[in-house]
Amino acid sequence: MKCDASTYARRSISLGLTVFLFMCGVTAAVRAQTFTVLYAFSDNDDGAGPTGELIRDHQGNLYGTSNKAVFQLDVQGNLHTVRLPGNHFPFPSPSGNRLIRDFAGNLYGSTRYGYNHPPQCKTSGQFGRDYGCGTVFKVDRAGQLTVLYAFNGIPDGAWPAAGLVRDADGNLYGTTLAGGRSSVHCTNGCGTVFKLDATGKETILYSFTGGSDGAFPNSELVADPRGNLYGTTSEGGRGEGTVFRLTPSGKETALYNFIGGTDGAYPNGVAQDGQGNLYGTTSGGGNYEDDCLNLGCGTVFKLSSTGKERVLYRFHSAPDGFGPTAGLIWDVAGNAYGTTYFGGPGCSFGNFSCGTVFQLDNTGRETILHNFVGTDGSTPQAGLIRDNAGNLYGTTSGGGNYDACPLVGCGTVFKLTP
Repeated sequence: MKCDASTYARRSISLGLTVFLFMCGVTAAVRAQTFTVLYAFSDNDDGAGPTGELIRDHQGNLYGTSNKAVFQLDVQGNLHTVRLPGNHFPFPSPSGNRLIRDFAGNLYGSTRYGYNHPPQCKTSGQFGRDYGCGTVFKVDRAGQLTVLYAFNGIPDGAWPAAGLVRDADGNLYGTTLAGGRSSVHCTNGCGTVFKLDATGKETILYSFTGGSDGAFPNSELVADPRGNLYGTTSEGGRGEGTVFRLTPSGKETALYNFIGGTDGAYPNGVAQDGQGNLYGTTSGGGNYEDDCLNLGCGTVFKLSSTGKERVLYRFHSAPDGFGPTAGLIWDVAGNAYGTTYFGGPGCSFGNFSCGTVFQLDNTGRETILHNFVGTDGSTPQAGLIRDNAGNLYGTTSGGGNYDACPLVGCGTVFKLTP
C-alpha cells in the first residue's frame, strides 16, 4: 500500500458517499414504529450535516455536533449552539466525532480540521484544500470553548475523525487518521493513538506504519478492565482494515485483518462484551451487488477473544440497507441496533436511497425499523443511542431542509419509538 494523508481524505469522502444470515432466515418486514423529526437543521447558526453520535443527559437533553457548532437540543425541541471559530467542521465531513460529558457538565470533543496548517494537513490534487490538522476542545457549562490541543501532523497526529474516551483521572484518549511517524507506506503518517492529560500535554501511544499493523485509525477507542485499548483502522493489514489492540505498554496487535471478501471491508469501530468478544460493522465487503457501488454492501461481525471472526449479517442493499458507517448498541434482550448510510426504498430527492435504521436480533434476523425518504432525513452516518424506555435517537447527515441545503439537505435529529 502506497498512500498518504491526502489520499485517505479523498477516499474517505468517496466512501462516505458510497442476504446471508448466520442463522438462515430473511430480512423482516418493517413493523409499525413512531418516528419523529426532533429538529431539522437550516445551515444558519445551527450548522448542517450532523454526523456524530448524540449523547443524552439525565434531563433528556441531547448534545451533538454539526459542521459549525456544538449543539444542545433541549426537551422542548429548542436548539442551543456554541459556534466553533475558524470553521472547524467544513462541510461535508465524512466522519462524526461524538462528544463526551464529565460529571460537572463540561463537554469534550475533537474537530477533524482547523487551527495548525502544515503542508501534510493539506489535501492534494485538483481540489486540494488546506483544512488544518484538527483539535481537541472543551465546552464548559457556560458555553465557553477552550482548545485543549491543536495537532501538527508530524509527529503528533492529524485529523481526529472519531470521538474521545476519558478515564477516571481526566485523561483523554483518541485516534487521528493521519500524522505520527512518516513511513514507506504513508509519507505524511498513517495515524496515531494519543493521550491528552488534564494539563493539555499530548503523548503518542502508538504510530501506525501502514503495514501489518494497519493504517488510518478511524474509530473511537474502547478499553477493557486491564487498560487495553481496542479500535479499528480503515486500511492496512491485508488491505481492507484491521481490528487492533493496544496494551498499556504500547504494544499493538492486529487481532483481525479484513480481506475485503465475504468477511467485510473498512470496519467502523468495535464494542466489547463481558466475555471479551468484539462486535462491529464494516462499510464494505460481504455481498457484492451492483447497487452497492462495487464496494460490497457491508457486514455486522463478531470477533472472539481469540481473534476468530464470524459474520453475523451481510447486507443486501434492497430492502435491508447497505454501507453502515457506525457501530452498534444493544438492549437487555441482546438485540443490536444500527444505521445504514444507503439502502431502503429510495429518496424523495435524488437517485440514491436514503438509508435505514435496523435491528438485528440474537438469531441473526434483521428488521428494518425505519426507511428514510429525504424529508425526514437521509444518509445517517452516526450510530444510535437508547433511553431507558427503549426510544432510539440519532442524526442524519442529509435530508430534512432542502431549501437551505439544495440536493443534499441540511440533516436532522430524530427519535424512533419501536
